[in-house]
Amino acid sequence: MRKILISFCGLPITDGTSERIIQVAQNLAAKGNFVTLHVEVREGLKGINIPRNLQLVKKPVINKVSDILLNISPMLTWLARTYKLGKYDIGQLEGVPIFKALIYFIAFKPVCKKVIFVLHDVRDQCHISTITLLDKIKLRIQSFILKLFNLIITPAENHAEELVRVINDSNIRNRIVVIPNGAPSKIIPPESDVDKLRSKYKLPANAFLVLFFGNLRYKPNFLAAKFLYNNHTILARKFKQITNKKLVVLLAGKGSERFPRTENFIPLGFVENIFEIIKCSDVIVVPDDDYLSAPHVKILYSFIIGKPVILTKNATIGLPNAKNEEHFLIFDINDLNSLVQNLVRIYYDRKLVERITRNCKRYAETMSWEFIAGLHELLYIHLLRHD
Repeated sequence: MRKILISFCGLPITDGTSERIIQVAQNLAAKGNFVTLHVEVREGLKGINIPRNLQLVKKPVINKVSDILLNISPMLTWLARTYKLGKYDIGQLEGVPIFKALIYFIAFKPVCKKVIFVLHDVRDQCHISTITLLDKIKLRIQSFILKLFNLIITPAENHAEELVRVINDSNIRNRIVVIPNGAPSKIIPPESDVDKLRSKYKLPANAFLVLFFGNLRYKPNFLAAKFLYNNHTILARKFKQITNKKLVVLLAGKGSERFPRTENFIPLGFVENIFEIIKCSDVIVVPDDDYLSAPHVKILYSFIIGKPVILTKNATIGLPNAKNEEHFLIFDINDLNSLVQNLVRIYYDRKLVERITRNCKRYAETMSWEFIAGLHELLYIHLLRHD
């Protein structure tokens, strides 16, 4: 049994990053490891499964260095509780900006044999501008901080490539390990009666429902939602002309309620059981125009429910060995007709839908969070053996 310390920003689960962190922590604990998870608990823990070997420790909010001085008493209490638990084999910093990570590195290094930095989003966590002299100084400092960590984990190759590009240090790449996102192996099955689910969420019973979901506080998700909102009238009109079927775009996730509701566009806000909304939708669309916003947990979660997914090429990043026409359909975000054509294919071609959903469900089953946690565990073993 290994003792693992994982520290990240907060609860509850409202985005793919927090979902990944919680799932990895839960599955590491389920494998017999003792896991301490530091969180800035902003809301209740409803729906969070806490295994016996997983301990939640509330940590003070640290957004800048001055917060340490302003919260000196909570900081000392938090550190004392952390140190009281003794030595850890692994300390893992998740979702933390790199300059802020230095504070945690200094705090954790005395009690952790190895310290790992997890790079979920290179833009949110790192300084990537290279224009001014100050930018270049920040990049040098950033490179120094990254080299303090024993390893860097990232869920997709694109973030590793971008980090190496802006820092311009090939040695950093040798310290980065890619561990992709996963999907739950066990989920509470949504109500199988789609009509009941649509009635529960007050959705049109006979419409063709197109779903996008995600935390819209994350800019790429907001831009994807904006793309669908700006084009939903045209999509609905063209789809109706071809199929004589009403099309409605659903938008779920924190911040989605900011969009106005129309006859063909329904913002649902934050949905506690997203699997129910996936289940009662006909297709999931991920209009991602951003190379660095992938990978998307939402895609694997749609796969595991067995729903067809239409996405852009950028959104496929972080899905190793998944292929167009086998696991999903790709459309060009600059050509709205390509999206319409794929929506029509999903509507008419049942054999295509059966093949894709069968393949994508099998794919998601091979990428379970249990398997992803196992990859972390193997990495820890390798790292500790080379002490």
